[in-house]
Amino acid sequence: MSPCISTLPVCRFAAAIGALALLALAAGLFAPPGARASYILYFHTFGDWSVICWTDEASRRNGCSLTGPPPAIDLDGGHSQVTVAEQAAGAFTVTLRVRGAIQPGQPAFLRVDGNPVHRAAPDRLGSAAWSGPEAAKIIDELKAGSGMVVRSFAAGSGAARDEFLSLGGFGDALTAYRGNLRTFGILVPSIIKR
Repeated sequence: MSPCISTLPVCRFAAAIGALALLALAAGLFAPPGARASYILYFHTFGDWSVICWTDEASRRNGCSLTGPPPAIDLDGGHSQVTVAEQAAGAFTVTLRVRGAIQPGQPAFLRVDGNPVHRAAPDRLGSAAWSGPEAAKIIDELKAGSGMVVRSFAAGSGAARDEFLSLGGFGDALTAYRGNLRTFGILVPSIIKR
């Protein structure tokens, strides 16, 4: 026989705490994957570029991004963004995410200072990417440059839209990004000649 009589306040309190604990346990077990947290390991803004590194709670995997302009500055979502990713030592991808609706079938362009134009075909969401030797060339231009122009074409009218993005802080951001990829075990440390 239980020493508690259900009408005693202490017993009702203990029963309520037990029910809340079971409810919290059930909520944690049945939470959808999107409801789980990610933890920020590193966040720093270098001029007009930012490096963010995180741990995804669900997969326990770390990730980092190098983006300009930084998400913290691009609050209105009105600017195109350029993201640099290193999948293996020295193997980069440069991705352009054009903001606003784009004309289907039209190219997107990226040009650093007076260098030749880099052309790519954006997908229906306005994302275009360069990899391999062309991405390496873009990275070299970004490190040496002071600004870039992104050109896309507006949906409907097809009018050209140019956006000017600063490269202020890019070199320091790239150094921090690459260091953090290795610090957090995303890429295995190696000797890099870039």
